[in-house]
Amino acid sequence: MKDEMFKNSDRTKFFDFILPIIPVINSSNSYDFLLEKLKNDEIDKNLLYDISLYIDDMRLLKNIINEYKIYHDKLTKETEIELIPNKLLSFIIYKNLFPKDFAILHKNEGMIYEVFNIDLKTIKQKQTEIEEQKIIDNNNEITKLKDIVDNKTKINNIKDLRKLYISELFKLLPNETTSIIIKEKTYFLNQIDKLIEEDVFEEIRKTKVISYTEKFLDTYLHRINTVPTEMDLSFEKIESKVDLNYNYDKRVEFIFEKENKDIEKLKNLNRISNEEINKIKSYSLHKILTKNKNSDEQLNVELKKSDVLVYFISNGFIAEDYFDYISIFKEGDISRNDKNFILSIRNNNALQVDFKLDKIENLIKHLENDFHKNEILNIQFIDYLLEKEIGDFDKIFIQFNDENERTKEFIELYVKTGKHIEKFVKTICLKYSNFWNYIDGSNLTNDNKDFILKPLLMNVSPEILKIQDKDKKLSNYISKKSDFLNLIHFENKNIENSLLILKIKFISPLDSQVNQNLFDFIYKNNLYELNIEMIKQIIFEKTEEEILVSDLEISNYTTILNSKCEFLIYYIEENIKQYITNVFLNLENNTKESEKFLINLINNPKLNDQEQLYEIIKYQDVVFENIEDIKNPESWINLFSLSKIKPTWLNVFKYYEKYNFDEFLIPYLNIEKNYLELSKIDIKSTSIKEEMRDEFIENLILTDEISDIAYLFLIKNIEDSYDELEIENIGETKITMLIEKGIIALRKENFELLRENFSGKQTFLIKLNFDEYIKQRDEEVIDYELEEKEYESLLSSNLTQENKIEIITEISENQISKENNLGNLIGEILKSHSAIALSYSYFINLLQNITSLDTKVKLCNIYFNLFSSEVNKIETVLALLSTPFKEIIEVGLIKPPIKNNENNLKFIENLRKIKFISSYSAKDDKITKIRRK
Repeated sequence: MKDEMFKNSDRTKFFDFILPIIPVINSSNSYDFLLEKLKNDEIDKNLLYDISLYIDDMRLLKNIINEYKIYHDKLTKETEIELIPNKLLSFIIYKNLFPKDFAILHKNEGMIYEVFNIDLKTIKQKQTEIEEQKIIDNNNEITKLKDIVDNKTKINNIKDLRKLYISELFKLLPNETTSIIIKEKTYFLNQIDKLIEEDVFEEIRKTKVISYTEKFLDTYLHRINTVPTEMDLSFEKIESKVDLNYNYDKRVEFIFEKENKDIEKLKNLNRISNEEINKIKSYSLHKILTKNKNSDEQLNVELKKSDVLVYFISNGFIAEDYFDYISIFKEGDISRNDKNFILSIRNNNALQVDFKLDKIENLIKHLENDFHKNEILNIQFIDYLLEKEIGDFDKIFIQFNDENERTKEFIELYVKTGKHIEKFVKTICLKYSNFWNYIDGSNLTNDNKDFILKPLLMNVSPEILKIQDKDKKLSNYISKKSDFLNLIHFENKNIENSLLILKIKFISPLDSQVNQNLFDFIYKNNLYELNIEMIKQIIFEKTEEEILVSDLEISNYTTILNSKCEFLIYYIEENIKQYITNVFLNLENNTKESEKFLINLINNPKLNDQEQLYEIIKYQDVVFENIEDIKNPESWINLFSLSKIKPTWLNVFKYYEKYNFDEFLIPYLNIEKNYLELSKIDIKSTSIKEEMRDEFIENLILTDEISDIAYLFLIKNIEDSYDELEIENIGETKITMLIEKGIIALRKENFELLRENFSGKQTFLIKLNFDEYIKQRDEEVIDYELEEKEYESLLSSNLTQENKIEIITEISENQISKENNLGNLIGEILKSHSAIALSYSYFINLLQNITSLDTKVKLCNIYFNLFSSEVNKIETVLALLSTPFKEIIEVGLIKPPIKNNENNLKFIENLRKIKFISSYSAKDDKITKIRRK
């Protein structure tokens, strides 16, 4: 008897002796018992431990173990069906703990039936409603954000935006305009809908000159006529009128920016919610309870009273596949392999992707709710679905986005063994946007990749391929395939459209003979990279002119234009920067381009990078004839810095007019070949306005940075002379050149500037213009007020004696002193020249400042009459002559001998003649015995 049959101590009233029985099993040791009995059955120890807490009866434990083994043998071993031991044990425990519920489960009744067929629907409905409400809330927020963007941009679509620009265009046209002409087609002003069509509007954007018809009154015929007219009007001007801050392209961006980050984020959340709704439909109860902890509140009340059932259901040990664990499988519409495949999916225990299936057509109905599971990926199964075009492909193929090991394994094996690769590729691309990225990065051989590429291009729409090419891996793969035409050797419109959408640029020459039509398509649609090798192939294949392909190495651009390959030429013009970078500047020997085409290149408005233009010009042999052929003055800098412009005064002047004598023009002028050529040209023969030319010449003269040798040649043909030049900042050598050339005129202003800044050059100016100097002096036009040093310079120069006499006549007596050398210079000049009129005092002052005795004596002979009439004057002169002449003054003294030469003898004889002395003796080389009366 059990102890609980008695209350308190009553049980001792009935028995003299009681033998107690100690329980063998309770919740504390049932785990060890289970573990021992089921140790060979691959059952999770955690499960055993957890359920042991609910079992404390030995008979119950034994019965559970016995029934587990019976069920295991019958359901698994005999049928060769792979059941999960954990789930089977859970069902056996459920059977023993809730035998009545287990019994009615076969009748689709009871707690387990209800939880999987009623409660599960309720839970899914609740979860779906939560996600749907999220979508509603997000959509409301998206609407608010779109309203904000609309208010900012005001323009809601591209067509409205284009209308705005067309309207502004009309405003800029004359009031009498009736129509505009685009590519030789007339559009009346009321045809705005036509003008905003993409192709027409893009032509308007390209044009720099608008053609239009304007009505006018024909006064002769008395009627209104129209006349075609043109106006310089770029789209940039229209843009500035519409919006100073944003151009057309930017405003287009604004329109599409309605899909801004916040809106896109909300849309992504909606996508996630929609995906979650779809997943909820196929979720197992275990999955829902795992993801949403509060979902177990919707379980039926009776079931929630049982902790062990809640445990089994929450952990997936009792699940929707309960019939597999309570009944024996018999082969019929499906085989054992098929059954195991189903169970592997239900149990999330994937079999090999090439696992053999038997009755696939019957499998589908068993797996309709399992297409979303990764384990369903099986080569035979997918082949069957693709062949029959049945099944929920969306659920199957969308899971490839998970990019787990199984999806990768399946793709690689299917590519090698699948029967319907074309359908597979087409279908997977729709749902797996990263398909090609995976293929590209996989270990598949190039042959396998090409095997996929071919159906990809043939059958997948260009729009889907664009999505597949999100990282440019698909387009890059195709672009690098030099054998592409060998792979695609037939016509296929989808392939052509795909090449366009993907913007393929083949980088290597193709075998055009294999598929000439597709090659022509590639050529005409610019589906190749602008590189040296591709251009060579195009010229070789497409030109009808007598062109040497080898000329592409030395005059690439010229050869291309001469080839008349219109599609290639247009392609290059539209992508001129790319061409210059990839081709033109990469050809080492490309130095023979024609001037005509180089001018076109430099004038191309798309080439606005002066550094790049510098490189274009730098290596060319051509020297440009006329600077005005180059429309952008910024490019003139390159021409002059590289000395690639013909040295003419017109070219130099045009550059100077824009940039003055800058750091590029001056070095250009300092180059020998340039200044020599310019020196041969009469600067005044250049067709330049006289006023501007004179300014240029004057600034040329005053530019000291020009080298002296270049300067000498550059001023060669300058015939003008300047009364006043600001010459203080140019070098002394250049001053000399200017004076010698007569460019610096003899004028007071120039003289003073030279005196102040270039000591000695002022007198050089007089020397070279002496006649003019004398004329100005004599006519009292200008008084230069020469200083003593300046007179010294003139008198010591190579002026003629007559010219020096002219100078002496203007030197005042008080300018001659011991502090200068004028006395000596004047003396030297006068002693060898016929006498000029001097005053006695001037003569005396002159003698005082002459150091040479011979000169003094000779001058005394020349100007003897100035002092010979008066004794005191004679004595003064003798005193100035010093020893031995001054001793003649004294009477009676013995006079020192005087050197006997012509001048001395003549002077002594003159003194005797006027009886200042009475006698003398001249013997040999001495004059002696001079006696004064």
